[in-house]
Amino acid sequence: MASRSESYSSGQEDVTGLTSLLKEWISPNHYLEDFGDCTVSLLWALIPFIILFSPTLIVLGFIYLSILLLHIYKRKDNLKGDYLSKSWDNGRRAVSYLWNIYGVLWHGYEVCGMDKVPKGPGLVVLYHGAFPLDYFYFVSRLYLQTGRLCHSVVDYHFSKIPGIKLFYNVQGLTQDGRVQCVEILKKGYLLGVLPGGVREALFSDENYSLLWGNRTGFAHVAIDAKVPIIPVFTANLREGYRTLGKICKIVSVSAFIFPYAAPMSLDFNLKS
Repeated sequence: MASRSESYSSGQEDVTGLTSLLKEWISPNHYLEDFGDCTVSLLWALIPFIILFSPTLIVLGFIYLSILLLHIYKRKDNLKGDYLSKSWDNGRRAVSYLWNIYGVLWHGYEVCGMDKVPKGPGLVVLYHGAFPLDYFYFVSRLYLQTGRLCHSVVDYHFSKIPGIKLFYNVQGLTQDGRVQCVEILKKGYLLGVLPGGVREALFSDENYSLLWGNRTGFAHVAIDAKVPIIPVFTANLREGYRTLGKICKIVSVSAFIFPYAAPMSLDFNLKS
């Protein structure tokens, strides 16, 4: 009997211990504590990546805010198609104000020599910095000061950003070839191009070395359209954003951009 009692008592203790363990394991507080610890650890792990990719996230945020503004004006004024008409001017102006405010507050952006831009069509050529925010700022300031829309040649992949179609059309963005660019210029518009592209953005240096290679198609466009080339240079552009270009060449990683705020100014060199 004694052995049976001891066995029963031992078994009861095991069941009681197992029950307590299960109650502790399924307790909400248990999950909340573990979830809180995991969340904090995850946030700490993500902080370097958030800092690293913050320029891309910020610009995407402003692009989508621009798209939202254009949709508001589209619904408000019942606009349909004909994206380059004056009926879209209010929406374009709102978007331009948004980018201009961002440029002034974040980079102290300013333009010198806007009055020297030719009245007619012209091909605006810029150096492609690590992050070409200066170009966004320039076309916005140009539109606000002169009311002139500058069409832009952009990378094909830019058009693949989800939901960007309205922004793409209203702002006059294009990835078309030489013939279409000539047609834009012949219609009297300005056209902006950054010949260096992503290669120049990632692998140029603090000396602003041009990495154009054989990319001289923009010159043929200007000749065919019989328009002047307007060179534009943005001071402090390389100092505003850094890339890990030399490391990228070794490890084939081409998306790392390290940001820090620095004043920007822009000047025109019309001697060429």
